[in-house]
Amino acid sequence: MVEETDDADVPSSADWSARAVQGLEALGITARQGPSVTWPTIITVGAGDTFGGSFLACWLEHGFGCTELADADLLEDAMTFAARAAAINCTRAGAEPPTRAEMGLE
Repeated sequence: MVEETDDADVPSSADWSARAVQGLEALGITARQGPSVTWPTIITVGAGDTFGGSFLACWLEHGFGCTELADADLLEDAMTFAARAAAINCTRAGAEPPTRAEMGLE
């Protein structure tokens, strides 16, 4: 049975962001603010999945592995790519990530 929660029990995006920074710092990775973008948002369904999948697609497309995770510039590029894909997903009804062509990969 799924337990009902009050909105007050749900962490804010700032809480999640702070937790992510703490996790990165625990791994010895210094967090830094990347570029931000503003998009007209329809719905956020699938944004996290799109971010994760797009990050991995970008990372693997370039042949990167675990070693390159220590390179902050490569991480920023991959996260910017993933954030753009997630933002595009949020401009559409339902979870409809952008295609490779829409992301400039073809």
